[in-house]
Amino acid sequence: MKVKIILIAQLLLLLSCSKSATDDSQPITNAPLFYKGMDLSFQPELENYNLAYKNEGNTTVSVLPFIKQKGCNLVRLKLWVNPSTGFNSLAQVKSYALRLKANQLGFMLDLHYSDTWADPSNQNPPTAWQNLTLAELKIQVYNYTKQVLVELKNQGTLPNFVQIGNETDSGFLWNYGKVWNEYAANFINFSELFNKGSQAVREVCG
Repeated sequence: MKVKIILIAQLLLLLSCSKSATDDSQPITNAPLFYKGMDLSFQPELENYNLAYKNEGNTTVSVLPFIKQKGCNLVRLKLWVNPSTGFNSLAQVKSYALRLKANQLGFMLDLHYSDTWADPSNQNPPTAWQNLTLAELKIQVYNYTKQVLVELKNQGTLPNFVQIGNETDSGFLWNYGKVWNEYAANFINFSELFNKGSQAVREVCG
């Protein structure tokens, strides 16, 4: 199946990563007519606090079986490159993706291309990428995106969707990919950086 690019409001850039679910390396679920999802990126961190989750009858429940029972079929996980806390790292995303698969839940991978939050006011490249030239940065985006997806594929948990950047109204990977105010002429840089991430997704997902 060809990968489809979807442009949503506020420049939320997604790529479908859907193939036949008969292959264990492919996304976790067959594509439903509608997706009903939530962001559980914080869940691994919250589990450190031994929180109890209760249903309407005040009975303790396990989060993933419970949300599936309530109709959720897609979970969003954000990924940071080298987070200082270790949360939202590739290792953690891979671990949680296995748990999603075990509960027959799909997921959307949100690549922030940062070591921390990326949003319209903050689109800082990972520390290790900050001295790269534009040409080097495009290669890095391609290599990193492909590495992430290959590792997920190798453990049988390709995401159903891949989000290239997070809240990219102002672009991403500043300043090369910044598109606000005096950087309005940078849209070509933005598109080239996005296309390198897109290329990697297409090559792994087909």
